[in-house]
Amino acid sequence: MKEKNMPTIEKHSEKVEAVQVEEPQFKDSDEVTVLFGYGKEPAAKQHYIDNITFVGGVARNVPYGVVKHWQNGTRPDGKLATSRIKVQAVLPNNATEADFIRVTGIKGDISDAHLSALVSGLDAAQLEKMLTPAQARALATRLGGR
Repeated sequence: MKEKNMPTIEKHSEKVEAVQVEEPQFKDSDEVTVLFGYGKEPAAKQHYIDNITFVGGVARNVPYGVVKHWQNGTRPDGKLATSRIKVQAVLPNNATEADFIRVTGIKGDISDAHLSALVSGLDAAQLEKMLTPAQARALATRLGGR
């Protein structure tokens, strides 16, 4: 259903409706987790951007207002950034490694065959110890539904 005053873009005689962008889920004062280099940087490697520490490509407790500047190519003082920061993902501050993998699709240096061999070598009791009860139930449900 087309709404009134919805902008359209003419492209090679095709009409394409412009997508309306959702408002961010964070306020400028919220602290978030930022992924920059996740899956590419060694897990223990530290680097800094604007005095914010990234370890293994992950920074926690970053004010969202700062992240917006990085995404826009400016510095927090309003000047243009000297280099562009390509943020992989902005997540809530309580995000886990599983969340990082889910949003980036990166699982580190492990090939599918290696990951399969690792999981196949575990028995159910070991796997249950590694996961929370909710994670174990969710995995069992997903695998049982196939």
